Amino acid sequence: MPTVKRRTLLQALPAATFLPASLWAALQQDSANPKQASAGVYELRVYHAAPGKLEDLLTRFANTL
Repeated sequence: MPTVKRRTLLQALPAATFLPASLWAALQQDSANPKQASAGVYELRVYHAAPGKLEDLLTRFANTL
């Protein structure tokens, strides 16, 4: 296990103290406002056009919505 420098430990302490409190607050908020889970799944696709083919790609997806 690597040793932790004192400076790194002291810098991390404030974040470590806020983490449990923020998790507790998030859990309290979720239990106070129960929401129905979303059934939708979204997919993100990234297309890279070959040189000179960008216009064809834009035309293909122009009316997909």
